[in-house]
Amino acid sequence: MTLEGAAYSKIISELNKQNFKTKFGGYFEINSLYNILRNENYTGVFVYSKSAPKDCDGIRNGHKNKSPDKILRVEDAVPPIIQRKDFETVQELLAERVNRNRIVKAIETYLGLAQQTDFHQ
Repeated sequence: MTLEGAAYSKIISELNKQNFKTKFGGYFEINSLYNILRNENYTGVFVYSKSAPKDCDGIRNGHKNKSPDKILRVEDAVPPIIQRKDFETVQELLAERVNRNRIVKAIETYLGLAQQTDFHQ
């Protein structure tokens, strides 16, 4: 569905409508879909030791990764269930979405709002 241009919300809605469950048995949400779309294991590459270590407060961010040269990768370690080309195309589409959202959140909107507000009241 991502290859066809479907938004996260549409994909999540369809997965939940068809009663698919996450690996923990819950309903799909943005993070669970994000993790599936970014999971290179589905291409047959076993990737581990990817997550960055905990910060100084002992908190781990699952979306923050180590540098690529520190990540361990084993090619053809698991049976692929999607084509490598499709995975790479989805990664490009997701990167375009991130950049498109950044453009929408341009600072001019904020400055336009600030100009309309009287801060000296």
